[in-house]
Amino acid sequence: TFVHRYHPMTPTFSMQLFAHGGLIEETAKTNGLYNLIARTLTYNYDGIKYEDLTQDLENKSASLSGIAGKNAYGISLHGQTKDITSLLEHFFQTWFAPSFTKKYFDLEKKLILRALENKKRDPAKQVFQELNEIIFNTHPYSLDVAGNEKSLKSLSIDLVKKTHLANTQKKPVVITYVGDLPLDEC
Repeated sequence: TFVHRYHPMTPTFSMQLFAHGGLIEETAKTNGLYNLIARTLTYNYDGIKYEDLTQDLENKSASLSGIAGKNAYGISLHGQTKDITSLLEHFFQTWFAPSFTKKYFDLEKKLILRALENKKRDPAKQVFQELNEIIFNTHPYSLDVAGNEKSLKSLSIDLVKKTHLANTQKKPVVITYVGDLPLDEC
């Protein structure tokens, strides 16, 4: 499905790709899986190294990032319309051919665990998590999108790859576009 909104104010665009997934598909054992997929998805893909991808994005004043939420996960791209052709290659290759390199997988796990430690010191975040646990009880929404220390330690790069690959083969996606290109030029 493609959702298009023409917005001629500036020569820029924003695109997102979403697939069903996220917290709704997690259990206590796999909690944090989709967040980890989203965070490692955009480091590199088959045919391009992290350094080359980030350099190209920086040279084009563009950004590419992963998204994970309660019901969906995906990627987001923002850039200048003049660069849309080359940026779309990064966008779709990131989704359909991510490398999921162990180096970046381990780095993201470490960063998430550090963020979870910091959450323990934030009373507002503690109350919000407790509220979710009370309201949603055993439903997946009672879990933290980021995961928890125990679940993250058990998540493997193989599970991340297997889950995302299965999703790209079986699940429909929704792509959104907002920018200065009319629909017939997209």
